[in-house]
Amino acid sequence: MKPSRTRPCSRKAPSHTVFSIIRKPYRSDVSDVQWDYLSALLPKGARTGRPRATEREILNGILYVLKTGCQWEDLPHDIAASSKTCHRRLLEYQRRGVWQKIVRVLLQEADRRGYLNFTNAYHDASVIKSKKGPRRKSATRANTTFAASNATFSSRHMGIRSTLP
Repeated sequence: MKPSRTRPCSRKAPSHTVFSIIRKPYRSDVSDVQWDYLSALLPKGARTGRPRATEREILNGILYVLKTGCQWEDLPHDIAASSKTCHRRLLEYQRRGVWQKIVRVLLQEADRRGYLNFTNAYHDASVIKSKKGPRRKSATRANTTFAASNATFSSRHMGIRSTLP
């Protein structure tokens, strides 16, 4: 009789479980007040199919990676969302324009509360006076075709061998 093959245990708990263990919060985690505000701005999951992972933990995972700059695979194990789920959701939010919506709503709220001061706002960062004056146009046109082809030149693609070690 063959031994039954079992699937390896996943490092993450199922999304429909209620977590009784409270983990230590990271600096990138959203607070309860922030979550109450942001949860209304996030897209809702499908009504049918597999239950989605906890949206708050996914957002915490995304913010952790964006804040620390670590790789997705280095997401801490105590965040109750897999690195693949967090990465997929980040791409989905970008595709749907969720981040732009969040920034727009937060800026509107900050302006409504009087936190923004647009009296010294600049459209362009070049506010320093130029000492030499404006640039003058050259009489000859630049050959951009040659510059572009030269910038992407590779001896390997041309089949040329190098005699240097």
